Amino acid sequence: MLRTLFSATILAGALAGSAMAQAPDAGCVLPSEPKGIPAAIDAAITGPADRDRACMKALLIPEARMMFVSLGADGAPTYTLQTLDDWIARAKARGHVTLEEKQLKFHIESYGNIAHLWSSYALSSDGKQVARGINSIQAIKEAGGWRVTGIMVQAESATAPLPKEYLRKGGKAKSSEPGNPTVIVAAKDKAAVDRGWLDLAGLKSLKGAESEPFCVFLFTPTAEGTYSRMFAPEYGIAEDPATGSSTGPLAAYMIRHKLVPGQAGTRFISEQGTKMGRRSLLHVEVQGEDDGIYIGGHVTPVAEAVMTLESFEGELCRAG
Repeated sequence: MLRTLFSATILAGALAGSAMAQAPDAGCVLPSEPKGIPAAIDAAITGPADRDRACMKALLIPEARMMFVSLGADGAPTYTLQTLDDWIARAKARGHVTLEEKQLKFHIESYGNIAHLWSSYALSSDGKQVARGINSIQAIKEAGGWRVTGIMVQAESATAPLPKEYLRKGGKAKSSEPGNPTVIVAAKDKAAVDRGWLDLAGLKSLKGAESEPFCVFLFTPTAEGTYSRMFAPEYGIAEDPATGSSTGPLAAYMIRHKLVPGQAGTRFISEQGTKMGRRSLLHVEVQGEDDGIYIGGHVTPVAEAVMTLESFEGELCRAG
């Protein structure tokens, strides 16, 4: 049955010839290549649920259809067919919640002026992942770029989990404990770091039975040192612009993996917070592989306080 539905969607896109004459909104740039379609879909969906949808209307032809497939308790597929206006109305009814869609991994087949994209996706609402699944996307090339003629969607479920090959492959993760347990993840480049986001379901799977909260530190090596981001939602921090307690272990990680020299006097800069609009530069100096790592930098004072701590030196000496 799914094969029949897939064919029907392709036919719907192919028969929508009258829609091709209608130009998209001039303020919304269409993808010049099929590989740009996933990012365009993410940008058109992401944002307040009740946002203006001019670019969504530009990306999809007016007669496009969106088909949402689901499996019943007996495993039989059912589907709901929506126009773009239907989808916009349903999204708008969610109010001011912030939606974020990410195409995780996609494969493209194209010929001439038509293309098909098979894309795994994840959808979050106010930072919490609410769905993950597959988008089957059909597109056509017009004079101004590529436009979507139809999308078939099936969300992941307990009876139909996403196969591993449909999930984005990430770098190797390394756990460290600089005070707060931190998972350090290396990415390919700055663009990959900027695209990064925290999959809470994946974090829970990584933690297993571990109940202590985790931080996730994402970085890529640069000519100056590193470009990084830090997420700690379990501590109430969606993203931190500067994290000295994670930058120290990051330096140790980089020394261990030969990304920076380990000898005393090695210095580099870790750039953090740029993606969130709060660029910070943390200065790192290696004292030697066995002698510690110094983290420093300039700050903008927002508060000042004095703490007086009672000394327990005598008790410690007697205990020794």
